[in-house]
Amino acid sequence: MVVSDDGKFPSARRGIGRDHMEAKERVRACGEMLAELVQRTERDQFDLPTPCSEWKVVDLLGHVTTGAHLFAASIRGEEFEMGNPTDRVGDDHAASFRAAIDSFGSAIDEADDFDVLISMPFGELPLSMVLEVFGFDVLLHCWDLARATSQNFDPPTEILDSVAAFAHGFVNDGLRDAGAFRPEVSVEDDIPALDRLAAFCGRTP
Repeated sequence: MVVSDDGKFPSARRGIGRDHMEAKERVRACGEMLAELVQRTERDQFDLPTPCSEWKVVDLLGHVTTGAHLFAASIRGEEFEMGNPTDRVGDDHAASFRAAIDSFGSAIDEADDFDVLISMPFGELPLSMVLEVFGFDVLLHCWDLARATSQNFDPPTEILDSVAAFAHGFVNDGLRDAGAFRPEVSVEDDIPALDRLAAFCGRTP
């Protein structure tokens, strides 16, 4: 494992995010999959628990909506006020997330230097890795939301395989120790690949 100088994040020297244009399309697809799940989430499900034990569904919606705005602002080099994430859910949670993911899409449309360093709350990363991190985060939260709201979620194999490969290079002991991910959950080898990814990230399938 090659990590950054502070020992927390994998180094860009690993070559993560080499296929830059494919990464853009992959992250867009992840965003659209999450938008569909958000669209099918009912307001009477907001208080349901999620695989993220500290969050209810409304907290998860606030997190992903705020996250999309945060990544978009960071890519543009703009300041972003986090505030209370659940406030961003608003009266129409699907429209709120759509606005956020569209803002992210516009931001990556405007970005063409994949080596430029993007200042994020957790450190500076090249744009190529920022795309990978966002796609990974969104796909994992697709699983969280689908589980919490009893929705089917079956992402394309090529997207899942790419995100899983990134995750196994990105999630390290430093991130687990910092609380970003729980310890890996032991599961059988024959469970679905998406559930294996969730277990690797500390979720219980």
